[in-house]
Amino acid sequence: MSNLLDRSSLVLTPTAYNNGEALCIKPDDASGDFQFSRNSAATRVNAQGLVENVQILSSNLVQNGDFSEEGSEEVSNGSFSQEGVELITNGDFSNGETDWDFVSTSELTEQGARIYTPDGSYTIVVQNNVLVVGKQYKVTFDVIATDGSSLSNGSGSVVYDTSTIGSKVFYITTDEAGFALKRISGITDVTITNFSVREVGQDWDLGTGWSIAEDKVVANLTSSNDWLSQTNVFTSGKIYKVSFEVLDYTSGSINLSLHSAWSQAYSANGVYTNYLTATGVNLKFSSLANNFNGSITNISVKEVGQNWEFNSTAILTANGMNITTGGYIRQDVVTIGKSYKLTYDIVSYTSGDIRVYDGTDQGSIPTSVGSNTFNFTAGGSVFVIQSNSASVNLVITNISVIEITDDTSLPRINYEGFSYQDALGSELSSPLDFLNKWFGAGATSITNNSFEVNGSGQGMYFALGIDKEYKIKVSNVVGDVNVRYRNGLSGAGTVVGNFDEFIIINTFGSTNPNIYLRANSATSITVGDVSVKEYLGQEVVPGSGCGSWLWEPQTTQLVTYSELFSNAYWGNENVGTTPILETGFLAPDGTNNAFKISNANQNSFWYATTGGFNATTTRSIYARTVSGTGTAQLCSHNSNTNNTFTITEQWQRFELNATASAIGTDFFYAVDFRGSGTLSELILWGANATNDQDYATSYIPTEGSQVTRNQDVCTNGGSLASINSTEGVLYAEIAALADGGSYRIISLSDGTDSNRIIFFYDVSINRLSYQVRVGNDSQFNGAINNVSVLQFNKVALKYKENDFALWINGVEVAADAVGNIFPLNTLTKLSFSSGNASSNFFGKTKALAVWKEALSDQELAELTTI
Repeated sequence: MSNLLDRSSLVLTPTAYNNGEALCIKPDDASGDFQFSRNSAATRVNAQGLVENVQILSSNLVQNGDFSEEGSEEVSNGSFSQEGVELITNGDFSNGETDWDFVSTSELTEQGARIYTPDGSYTIVVQNNVLVVGKQYKVTFDVIATDGSSLSNGSGSVVYDTSTIGSKVFYITTDEAGFALKRISGITDVTITNFSVREVGQDWDLGTGWSIAEDKVVANLTSSNDWLSQTNVFTSGKIYKVSFEVLDYTSGSINLSLHSAWSQAYSANGVYTNYLTATGVNLKFSSLANNFNGSITNISVKEVGQNWEFNSTAILTANGMNITTGGYIRQDVVTIGKSYKLTYDIVSYTSGDIRVYDGTDQGSIPTSVGSNTFNFTAGGSVFVIQSNSASVNLVITNISVIEITDDTSLPRINYEGFSYQDALGSELSSPLDFLNKWFGAGATSITNNSFEVNGSGQGMYFALGIDKEYKIKVSNVVGDVNVRYRNGLSGAGTVVGNFDEFIIINTFGSTNPNIYLRANSATSITVGDVSVKEYLGQEVVPGSGCGSWLWEPQTTQLVTYSELFSNAYWGNENVGTTPILETGFLAPDGTNNAFKISNANQNSFWYATTGGFNATTTRSIYARTVSGTGTAQLCSHNSNTNNTFTITEQWQRFELNATASAIGTDFFYAVDFRGSGTLSELILWGANATNDQDYATSYIPTEGSQVTRNQDVCTNGGSLASINSTEGVLYAEIAALADGGSYRIISLSDGTDSNRIIFFYDVSINRLSYQVRVGNDSQFNGAINNVSVLQFNKVALKYKENDFALWINGVEVAADAVGNIFPLNTLTKLSFSSGNASSNFFGKTKALAVWKEALSDQELAELTTI
């Protein structure tokens, strides 16, 4: 399908990319000047329904950050293959002796021009005033007959070998204006035809020892003043990439200069590339050693380093910018007070330190070979990377400066179909690391690669950070060992897992947390290796799925403290032991704002005290267990039978869309441990409740008041250049947020209902409708039932005079061979609405495209097949 999308005149698809800190989504192409409304939510909703804080990044502000930009070709005729116009007239003698002078015994025959001297007298064939003295020419002709003699030009300075029959090619530098062939001496009898003379070596000045050959220039030099040059090539002070190829090398060496700055000497066949700063305007090749013998071709000169300002100790190379002591590079791309993310690659590092300077010293930046990141807030309008110490020598490239902003005037994204993996920090306890990072507790024998204890209660501990989660794996164990989480070295600790696989532990609420490996008995035990990594939650596997734009209607969040369960807004009732509420647990958005409710004993429930909830309020909340799996009632009172959920160690979003019980309908029940629940503790975050939608919208965070999120709007889509009114295809891959209830339209139109092409999810359940209306008359319309609108469907509507069709998921579901089409330039607008700003499309969109031509049935099947 990618080839088909490439052919469309307008394509918009959400594309996932990893910015190093969060998975963001942006449109591939904003053709048609689409404008997205500002939305107050600074979060994205992923495939598991989890909310993620997203650092929204602008486009790269740095131009030519990888230094790969090349200007236009500055050298002309760099391959020496350029040939001028034909200078000889009547080269095949088809017009007899016209345009030629036959002198002495030369004569015209049926085969061509015969140059013969039976008595050794002077003979010549001449065409006058066709050459310019000092220029180079390519001379070709055919030898029809020969007595083994050779000929020369009029002055005798050029010899043409005509000793054999066949086609001949000669490159000459002329010292006369006429083209002539004459006997050299003695008796000659040579017949030739098909003369051609064309200028070569244009734009080049050839010094002594230089000559033109087939697609190259040949050098046999004896003086350093013998130059091959081309004038007015450079602009002084700019940097150029100069490349050339050495052929037929015999001896000596060749150098090149950008006016006066000479390169190194080259003394072998090969292709050579130089990055040089011009000190003048002329390009020169010369043998500074006075003895180069070989050929040169494929000379290219292109400006590089565009958009950058840098000094003489910042040197551009093929791999990037080589910054040495005192060097700097600069672009004025930042604004004082704004925050930026700098990314770059260090290709090679020898020594020294570099920093960012933007009017203020931002300090040293990492110089590790590989990709690096540095965030800063600009103190001025310049952006400079410069040497920051003595003996600096490194190569940097792929420089990107992106503004970090909370601007959310972007389409919101729903992650659909992505795979997730654990996001882990670096290894904290690598193999062979017991001696310098682990500490004994009791009679413990420690070596580089294991430790051994000889009594119960003895072991090893490893210090952890507070309020964090970790994954730990213990390997190569002999004996009976428990992996425990301890707060300091007091207390019995908590058994948290077994061996040879990663287990998750947390240090929330601890003041001195450790991992503690403890002997379970008095027998001798050994542990061979322990891996400890900070657990950072779940992250999307790059490239594992496809995002979709999320278009939602205006929605009001009724819960005024959606995350702060310790606020008086939230209450609890219990029978017996009062539940314990603890904060500081890792939440789905990466913060430590989740709360643990424990010691509930199946006798308590947690609820919101106010909010205007009713029996039909749509409720949702995020929950996970501390460990293991169990059930609890979430979202509404325990007398409901549809709100008992199975809860695991992984965060999930639990929703209740059905009518709640009439008992206590004004309450949002966060958790109800009574009834059939089997959990005594769990972790909660992100309560959400709405009365204006009958489905759970994406999460809206609140901090003390109800919050209304504006509807998502996309306007001003498409253009006259993108849309063909007489034929084409409108295509989208879409899913509805709710089944039925409203019209949700995608359209091509003139901004009115009179001229439009639409397909839409209908007010009726499981129905997709379509229409082509021309001049307010319907040409092609209908409804398709039994469409699973909550799932993604690929829909394509083809329109053409007397040729209409609707395809859904690889099948043609409707067609009509009779119908009119629009006049030229009628359709001007692509819209997520009816075309007149009504019936906005609320749903999810993976792709939207418009073709200027009607596709074939085979192409439509390929395009829409799931």
